[in-house]
Amino acid sequence: RLTPERASAYLHATWETLLREWGGIDHLRMDKFMLLQREILYQTFLYLRTHGWDPTIVRQITKTMAATVLEVDNKTKRGLCLHTSE
Repeated sequence: RLTPERASAYLHATWETLLREWGGIDHLRMDKFMLLQREILYQTFLYLRTHGWDPTIVRQITKTMAATVLEVDNKTKRGLCLHTSE
């Protein structure tokens, strides 16, 4: 079973990787990239549901996402942030 600490670390690394690659995605691969992003978000919610929406885990995952994909201060990454928040 995936512990909350490892899930948070995995999620952080995943979002950091996607954010790093965001600027280099060409229009031919954008749909696949967005599909991957939506799948990651879906699996994150499934993980939280599996753990009964434990407030401690929810806070940990929320902090991870706020520090990576939902960080709106970075203008370059804003498109990915907006797509995630929809």
